[in-house]
Amino acid sequence: MRPPLVSRVKSHAFRGSVIVRCGRVLAAIASAVAFFGGLDAGRVRAQSQALIFDGFTEAADDVMVSGSDLGRIQSITVKMGDYVQAGDVLAELDDSLQRASLAISRAQADAEGEIQLALADESLQRLRTEKLRQLARDSMARPDELRRAEAELQSATARVRIAKEQQHLRRLQVQRDELQLESRKVIAPTSGVIARVLRAAGEYITPADAAIFQLLTVDRLEAVFNIPVEHINLVGKGDRVRVFLRSQSKTVDAVVDRMSPSIDGQSGTIQIRIIIDNADRSFRSGDRCTLQLTDRDRVHRRTSSVGINHAMPETDSPPADASGRGASQRLAVKTVELPPPPADPTVLTPTSRKDSVTKRGAINRSWFSEEPPGKIRR
Repeated sequence: MRPPLVSRVKSHAFRGSVIVRCGRVLAAIASAVAFFGGLDAGRVRAQSQALIFDGFTEAADDVMVSGSDLGRIQSITVKMGDYVQAGDVLAELDDSLQRASLAISRAQADAEGEIQLALADESLQRLRTEKLRQLARDSMARPDELRRAEAELQSATARVRIAKEQQHLRRLQVQRDELQLESRKVIAPTSGVIARVLRAAGEYITPADAAIFQLLTVDRLEAVFNIPVEHINLVGKGDRVRVFLRSQSKTVDAVVDRMSPSIDGQSGTIQIRIIIDNADRSFRSGDRCTLQLTDRDRVHRRTSSVGINHAMPETDSPPADASGRGASQRLAVKTVELPPPPADPTVLTPTSRKDSVTKRGAINRSWFSEEPPGKIRR
């Protein structure tokens, strides 16, 4: 016999309410799992988050090479891309006038006729003086004749000395002309690669535009980065970093060489320069590069710099310096206090099944409290 209509309706209503309650409980559990999973994933992303900065490389030295003298270019001995050593001849200017002057100076320096004439005159005056001295001892020569002969001997000796000094000056003139001839050569001031040849043979070098070559020192490269001021604490001078070179698809070790002491007012960044070893000259200047910095690098750098406890005095009241600060105050500047690691989130438990799920399916934060886990309140 079938139950009355009222009983059947109540039975279906009870079953529906149970199903609704179970569905709400399952939805709350799923939302809680999703919430805590999101917290863990967010924590992992925060720990692995890195800041990437783009930059470029430059040659350690960029030199515009010019001659030490002016004139017409006679010849150029290098071309673009050649590697030169310091002291190599890159070009030569017209040196015909300097060669002629050097030839004259050498001829004058080699001339010895003036010296020989002075020596002969000195020898003659010395012989005449000796004879007059003998005659004066025999009272056969007047005293004034002897004095005149001795004065002429001194003059002859002085003329010999003047002739030798003149020869020394002419030899020095030869050295000066040799330097002037050498100055007609364009010499590489440092080792590097010829980046550009700005002149051709036959052109005239003027004071307004005297550059002939552009020379790049590529044994060391400088990677230039502009770091926003809010992230400048991630790197410091002397830190070892890794730089990715795009053209080579290679990551290399480098060292932070220097940092700008001022902030660029327009961009709000601080420029840093990183030294990259390029002894084999496999990297090119002007390459785009990438620098990656993380909080872990900053913590490692700071902890490695806090090794100064051995310098702390053992006395309770350390002596003060000239500025009135104690030793503990002076050393406290170097001590870096690291932030504590984030604590695990507390176990959150539902407090009301009515606020379990919002209309869009997202969990409501007010649905949780810090009570110990228990049964769901009905």
